[in-house]
Amino acid sequence: MNKMSANTSTQSSGALVNPWLEKNQRVLHPWMDEPEEIKNEVRLVYKQKLPHLDAVAAELAPLLGLGDTLLGRQRMQNLFTHPALLDSFVEFSETYLDGRWGLPVGEWATVHKLSHTHAKDGEWGLKAPPAREDWNVNHFYTRFILRTLARLRDPAEAPRNLAYWLAEASPCDAAWLLMHVLMYMQWDAMRDYKKHAGVKDRVSHFIDIWKTDGPYAEPNEHS
Repeated sequence: MNKMSANTSTQSSGALVNPWLEKNQRVLHPWMDEPEEIKNEVRLVYKQKLPHLDAVAAELAPLLGLGDTLLGRQRMQNLFTHPALLDSFVEFSETYLDGRWGLPVGEWATVHKLSHTHAKDGEWGLKAPPAREDWNVNHFYTRFILRTLARLRDPAEAPRNLAYWLAEASPCDAAWLLMHVLMYMQWDAMRDYKKHAGVKDRVSHFIDIWKTDGPYAEPNEHS
């Protein structure tokens, strides 16, 4: 069998070994010291309204730890189109976004903590989501991360080879990358919701803000 068409993991002495990686070689090298700064950088990428996924991947790959190389950009682009990530985003958009815009994104410190906590029970990675009582945005982000990783790490799931590097990354590195990819996808989806909303929906959106005494900001036609 051609090596490039084979599964990325093989069974050897009871342990999964990736033939494409040298021992202890890391693919992800994220910089996590300034989460707020990275969030703002991801938002700037979103604000560019890049027309093609390869352009988005070229911006996000070095920003999120995959490096400014052709391989890093390809890995980022492949992740955006991976069934595991797309299916998790469908659930996220249906349960959290629900066609709305102006919603907050996740906060790294909380999502990081929740990811470690709920990774232990396994329920958050199952196809059927856990009970969503008292969830806020950080719980929805955590569910997205753990569900995506559970599928990537399941040998029965396919295709897996194009995102093997994320399945084998450290839990913290993987959570960091997936959280910021989801941020970008959320902002992009909300822009689309707003663009296609009728006048009545737009008015209702701002009335809801006023009713809850939330912070008001003039709508930005270029957002």
